[in-house]
Order: sequence, then C-alpha cells, then structure tokens
Amino acid sequence: MLKQILDHRGNLLSELYFEEGVNNLFIHHKVSQDIEPTLKLAKVLRENQEHSFADKASGMKHVAEIPRVIWDQLEMAGITKDKKKFKEWLNDFSNKPFRVYEGRV
Repeated sequence: MLKQILDHRGNLLSELYFEEGVNNLFIHHKVSQDIEPTLKLAKVLRENQEHSFADKASGMKHVAEIPRVIWDQLEMAGITKDKKKFKEWLNDFSNKPFRVYEGRV
C-alpha cells in the first residue's frame, strides 16, 4: 500500500492510499481533522457574553462553528441544503459542542 499526503493545512489532512489487487488498483481518499481547536473556539465564544452573535443590519446570527470534516458529511447527506434538517441538526443536543448561540435556531 502506498500513501500520499495531498494537503495539510492547519488541522486538516487529506491523504490518498493506493492498493494494488490482482487486476485492479484501489484508491482510497481520507480526510481527517483535529476538531479540538474548533470545539475550544465555540466554547469560548459561547461563554463570552459580550460577544455579538447577531449582525442586526443583515439579520444574520453566528450560531455555530462547524469543522470542515463534519460540514462535508452534512453536505453529502443533503442536510446543508435542507433548511429544516439543518436547523434540526443545529438544535440537536448532541451537537451542542459546536454551538456558539445557545438559543433555538
């Protein structure tokens, strides 16, 4: 098996694995990320009460810090394009570590 690092930026690592079979070549792509810095940032922002969560002029609200690898999974599942499902995901208690805004979305 041969391994090739495609990209390594910050906490994100993209790797290709090549594996030869009898008459085939298998290629595996793996993306991994250390999400601990994102979790720490979300916690600091959540605990910082004077942080402005909303841009009143645009109506936008900072509600979460979502790591790239999780965003990619949500995108593949079609959740990011479905407003209702994305709100459900954001409001799910198990995703609280990513939340910045503690109210309901």
